[in-house]
Amino acid sequence: MRNSFKFEQEDFGAKANIRVYGQKTPPEIDIRQISEVPIGIWSGAEDNIADVADVAWIVGNLKTLKFNRMIYHHDHSSFLMGLDMSYLTEVADLVG
Repeated sequence: MRNSFKFEQEDFGAKANIRVYGQKTPPEIDIRQISEVPIGIWSGAEDNIADVADVAWIVGNLKTLKFNRMIYHHDHSSFLMGLDMSYLTEVADLVG
């Protein structure tokens, strides 16, 4: 997404994409077609990889969104090794 500005499958490069997907570019993923999988999103307001605008676009296009929370003091890496991991309780409650 960072390079193509598209929500698409992994880009392996033109040659490998032909082998994997049968075309030079990776196929786009139309998240509006997700109709059965319940989805929860936790995002960080300080995230420069999945920024606020990108997350808003995703949230606005998901039909099966069940939970959405922005954590204002989190960036992308905070969800793996942040000082505040309290959001994991919400994750456990949602999937439990």
